[in-house]
Amino acid sequence: MMEAAADQSEFFRRLAAGYDQAIRRYQVAYDAMLELSTDLTRVAAPGKSRCLDFGTGTGAALPLLLRSFDQVVAIEPGKPMLELARNRLNSAADAVGERVSFIEGTVQSSSVRALPEESFDAVHCSLVLMFVEGDAKKLEVLEFFRRLLRPGGALVLSEIVVADDAATERTRFERWKEIMSHRGADVEFVTAAGRQIDATMHRRTPDELRSLLGQAGFRDFEQPFRALHTEILLGRK
Repeated sequence: MMEAAADQSEFFRRLAAGYDQAIRRYQVAYDAMLELSTDLTRVAAPGKSRCLDFGTGTGAALPLLLRSFDQVVAIEPGKPMLELARNRLNSAADAVGERVSFIEGTVQSSSVRALPEESFDAVHCSLVLMFVEGDAKKLEVLEFFRRLLRPGGALVLSEIVVADDAATERTRFERWKEIMSHRGADVEFVTAAGRQIDATMHRRTPDELRSLLGQAGFRDFEQPFRALHTEILLGRK
């Protein structure tokens, strides 16, 4: 297990500089997914005061969330990613970065734990939970989200999922490989990407994710988006 965690950390360290380009190559509907997930976060939030962007990465969602929320708190465990997110907003002409707070850490970090309960209208979490190993730890993250949300607050969760059956999963993966090839990826790239998925991702089926959301106390689930192996789930406190 420690080896897998080390592989994951090294993967993100190496990927940081080229992440924005790489994610669009790996994720066939990334831009559409991000636009929709941030739109859903804005319209589903009971208020427009504060939003948490958990696992902010290079901060691609931040300018979109700042269209509606007064403040956004961005949490990211990887320092190289967090620096890129800061730089993204620092270069914005309208100084939107002044409305964003950055925290380097995870749900176990004291700086993250110090966030007040029921202080957010929404939580936006894109392509993060799949890197959390084990249902107990996934549930810990979801319960943490719920504690931070105000009553009626919304969680918008984007995830790479696994199909309910092996045959469907194989079909989806073959389609993904064909798309990668169509986009100019060679066999070596596609093979390496497949290995990376197995080494770093701990995916669940949509039903398993809904079960975890229910265990964490979320309700009123919606599943407004699906593209191959990527889905968006919406739940409320």
